[in-house]
Order: sequence, then structure tokens, then C-alpha cells
Amino acid sequence: MKLYTKVILKVKANMEIITLLCIIFLHVSPSFSQDCSPCFCCKHGTGCKNNVPLGIDNYCWEGCVDGFMSPQCQKPCVNQRCRICSTEATCDTCYDGYYGDLCQSLCPSTCTTCTSGTLCTSCRDGYYGDLCQSLCPSTCNTCTSGTLCTSCRDGHHSGSGLMCIYTCRAECLSCANGTSCTACKFRAGIGYYGNDCSNVCSNKCKDFLCDIYGNCLECDDPNFTGGNCDICIDGKYGIDCSRNCPVNCLSCVSETYCTACKDKFTEPSCCPENCYHDNCKIRRNGICVSCKDGFYGDYCNITCSENCMYGTCGQYQGDCKAGCKAGFYGDYCNKTCSENCKYATCDQYNGDCIKGCKQGLYGVICNMTCSSNCKNDICHQSSSGECVYGCDDGYYGVSCSLGCNNEDFECLICVSNNNDFISCRRCTEGFYPGANGRCIPCEPNCSGNCNQSNGSCIACPDGYHGTLCDNPCSNNCRQCHQNNRTCKICENQTWGDYCLWKCSSSCLIDTNSLSSCDIATGKCKFGCIAGNHGLYCERKCDQHCGASKDGIKVCRQEDGICAEGCSSDHTSTDGGCVPVTDALEGDKSSITAGAMGGVIALLIIVLAFSVGFNILLKKRNNIIQKDNPREINTTENEHKVEAQSYEQLQGRPDQPNYQNVTDSNYDMLCA
Repeated sequence: MKLYTKVILKVKANMEIITLLCIIFLHVSPSFSQDCSPCFCCKHGTGCKNNVPLGIDNYCWEGCVDGFMSPQCQKPCVNQRCRICSTEATCDTCYDGYYGDLCQSLCPSTCTTCTSGTLCTSCRDGYYGDLCQSLCPSTCNTCTSGTLCTSCRDGHHSGSGLMCIYTCRAECLSCANGTSCTACKFRAGIGYYGNDCSNVCSNKCKDFLCDIYGNCLECDDPNFTGGNCDICIDGKYGIDCSRNCPVNCLSCVSETYCTACKDKFTEPSCCPENCYHDNCKIRRNGICVSCKDGFYGDYCNITCSENCMYGTCGQYQGDCKAGCKAGFYGDYCNKTCSENCKYATCDQYNGDCIKGCKQGLYGVICNMTCSSNCKNDICHQSSSGECVYGCDDGYYGVSCSLGCNNEDFECLICVSNNNDFISCRRCTEGFYPGANGRCIPCEPNCSGNCNQSNGSCIACPDGYHGTLCDNPCSNNCRQCHQNNRTCKICENQTWGDYCLWKCSSSCLIDTNSLSSCDIATGKCKFGCIAGNHGLYCERKCDQHCGASKDGIKVCRQEDGICAEGCSSDHTSTDGGCVPVTDALEGDKSSITAGAMGGVIALLIIVLAFSVGFNILLKKRNNIIQKDNPREINTTENEHKVEAQSYEQLQGRPDQPNYQNVTDSNYDMLCA
């Protein structure tokens, strides 16, 4: 039984060694073309198994390690960029940063994985979008849009919202909300734990480091288990940390499994310092399975090119797997892109300008100049150099190298189909495109030139109108509008839109003018003939107007006032010329009216004085009555007597009859 147990253990140990050798064989080969030994590259180091019911022997049932295929996992994939393959000629899954049937194409630089050069399936931290070209908000670690964070950067949290806009408390390295920390800051050489990071890590923890729950990350005391410590101090391993490590290990989990080494590289089980420990600690010969970013080689001791994107490169050959920084290309990013490439970006493998060319250039490496006749000096990057926005005026063709005037001497702008001339669109002065697309002279009726695109006359000669000036104006119209035929200048003493109306025969005629009245209103423009006035000279002057030296009675056109005044027996008034006697009567009436006005004003003053006096007297009587009622009665009797006497006087025939003065009796009273 003991012997059987030893055999079983030895077989298991041998299987582990075989698995290790398989993985070493897979990654050491620079050419990545050697086959793996049958069953040496099975996944998880499981080796081959038999399936008795199916009758299949030596088959890797768990699959192959990355990069290999076939039932016994001995065949490499098509190239080292291929992670999983099912045939030797195609790739099913690429390593991060590549895509294509052969994983031959680089993903955009901000993508982690992609399915094409325009569609990322995952982005680097800090980016989002189909091309991962959009930056997440500054407080987001990862996001799906500019308004939705999926994780926050240290020191921030999203609360109950979608954005990492809240700040963790000062003690937190990271937090779930404003009060609960998920990791604590290391302060003054001491680690802390707890929701509020107020608890000090145990002094049993190495360097006072513990997780948020207080569990030690490493222990100084191998016997301390209160913090769930499962990592021993340097040089110890085992459940109770009582067993010593190999001489070159600082820490380990077995005699052959070191987790940290004393030197950069020490046989048999320690890795170089730039190896990822979880990928090399099982190595017997110290060769790294994978290197830390920035290094490559069997021992991860060679620095990647500084021009590699993210500073990373392939472990075995140092080729820049994630692509090159802007301005460089080649497997090792050691070649410079053409300075004419737009955004200084080119294809990593052949140097082609994949983002286009700078303005005015074309070609795969942008080394050819666009035609100077291209609009905006922009042409397609293709080998033809076709102008993107068409040609400058006067040129045509794919590259705008042909002159319009080569086909038609008078052509300024033309239309073409690729390099075939079709027609002229605009001609030189005095010409326009005819029905056949060639330039023909302007119509003979045009006054001067015509529109160089459609041939319409710029202006018409007197007496004609229309687009081509081939329609006569109406009778008596010397010049009419080109577009609507209405007249601008009438002749033969006419007026109106079409010169159909005659000017008044009383309008004064100016020999320098074709018409004596206004074309729009018919009003006389130069005045009236002698003896007439008014806008249309339709009124006669006053017959009593004085005559001029020529013996002609003349009055002003606008108001009919006699220009030489009135005749000697008449005088001028606002109403015209009136006889002199009528004017005197008018003066007398004015004097009489003035006198009557004075009398009326005087009576109004007397009446006002009388009313005021009576009011004053009544107030006085009220005062006296209080003091001497008897005296008041006497006074009232006296007034009654006086009043009666006044009434009697009014009735006496020998007294004048006093009346109020009015306009009708004023003259009688004054007489």
C-alpha cells in the first residue's frame, strides 16, 4: 500500500513536470512555429485522458493552453497573436489589441478588445464609445457614456446617482458612499481598517497592513491567526509558518514554489524581478511565462521600445502588440510615419497613412500633391487624387486638370462627367450657354450685355421689354420696365402705367420734356397756362386779378392767389379779390363787434361785483342780527321799500326800459 501511494504521488509529480515543460515550450520559442509534444499543452496541466465509452485515447478533454490546438494540443495556432484557434489557418479568439481572421489587424489604441477597426468591444480604463475615443469624466475609472460611470477613481463615489461626483471622506482610499470606506489610506506608516477607517491594523500585521476588515495582508508573527493571516514572514511557509523556504526565496508556499526571491534571478524556482509571479513561480529554469509591462525576453530583462503604445510589447520578440504611439510604425515601432500623414498616424505594419493626408496631399503615404485646381486644395487619398469638392472655376475632370476654355473658348465654368466635357454653365461677357451647351452671343435686342448663365438681357433699349427685349412697349411709352411692361417714361403729353391718359390741356408744356404731367398722378409738372391754377390746372384765376406787364392775368398754381395782386377797385383777402366798399363795411363790422365785446365784458365785471357784495352784506346782517335783532328788522324794511320803489320805477313810462345787452339790441342801445 505504501509503495502504491508513492507511485501515485510520483505520477502526479511527473504530470506536473510535463505540464510545466509544455508551457515552457509554448512560450520560449521566438518563431512560435514549433509543435508541442502530444498532451504536453493540455489546459490546466491536466494532460490527456481516455474516454473508454467513446473509444478515444489520449485526448485533452479540458482543451488546450492558449496558442495551441488539435486533440492532443500539439499544433500551434496560425500566429502568436492568436489566443484560441480551431484550425491551423484561422483564429477564433485574438489576444487583446488584435482582430481579424488571422489576428493580423490592430485594434484602435484605446480599445482593449475589438471586432474591427471601427468597433471596440471593450475599452481601456477612462474611455468609452464604439471606438473608445471618448474620455470618461475625470472622476470615473470606467464608464459607458459621458453621463454614466461604472466605477469611480480612488477618492470618489457616485452615491445613489450615475456619476462619480462625490468625494470620499479624507481617510478613505476608496468608498461605496460618503460614510462607508472600501479601502483605507496608509497614514504615517500605519494601516487602518473599518467603514470609517478609524481602526488601526494589528501590530501583528507586517508593516501594519491589513484589509478593510482588519485581516493582515502579511504577518510578522507566524503563530498569529486572529486576522486570518495565511501569509508567513520572509523565509517561512506552511500552515503554522514553521517550515523554512528554499535558500533563495523570501517567501514560498512549498519547497519548489517561491512567491518572492531574494535576488533578481535565482535558481531553481524564483523568477526575475520583472516577471509576473503568478505566471512564473512554477518555472524550474526561471524563464518567465509573462513579463511586467515594459519588458520582454526569457528573463524579462529587455526594455520594450519607448514608441510602443502603453510601453508594452510581446514577451519573446519585443514587438509592439498594442500598437505604436502616434508618428511611428513597424513591429518594433522603430520607423517614423510620413510627416504628411494626418494626425501623424499611420498603419503599424506598412506605414500607410490610415487617417488620411494633410490638406493638399494624397497617396497611401501622402507623398503626392493634389491638383492646384481642386477646390480648397483637397483631394481623395486614393491614387487618382480626385478632387473632393469639385474644381475651381474654369476647370473640370477627375483631378481638375482640364480647362473649360479648351473645349469652348468663351466658357468660364463648365459641367463634366469625370474627364468628359458636357456643357458650359457660364460664359464670358457678351455670351451665354445655348441649347447645345456651347457659348453663343447675347441676343441683338439686349442693351449692352446679358446674363452669362441664362442669356437674359441686363437692360432693354427704349421701346422694348421682356427677358430677351423682344416685346415692344405700349404706344406713347418711350421706355418701359423690362419685367412687367409698365411705362417709365411717357411721351406725347400722356400719363399712366401704359401712357393711355392725356395730360390736361391747361398744363404748361416744357419743350425739354416728353410729357407735361406726372406719369403716376397726371398732375401738371411745369405749372399752368395763363389764367388757370390747381394741381391739374383745372381752375380759372380770379377775374379781378391784376394784369402783368404783358396784360395777362396770372395766379399761383398751388392756391390761386393773384400773382400781381387784385385790380385797383378790389383788394386782396383770404377769400380772394373783393370790392373796396365791402372791405370798409367789413372794417366797420369789426369795430362794432369789438365795442359790443367791451360792453359785455364790463357787464360781466359789474355782475360779479354785485354778487360778491350781496354775499358780503348777508354775512354782515347775520352778525348784526345776533347782536341787535331790532336793527336788522329795520334794515330789511328799508330794503323792501327800496325794492318796491325800483319795481315802481320800472313800471313808470317816464323811465327808460333797462334790458340785458345782446348782439341783437346792442346797436339800438348804443343809438
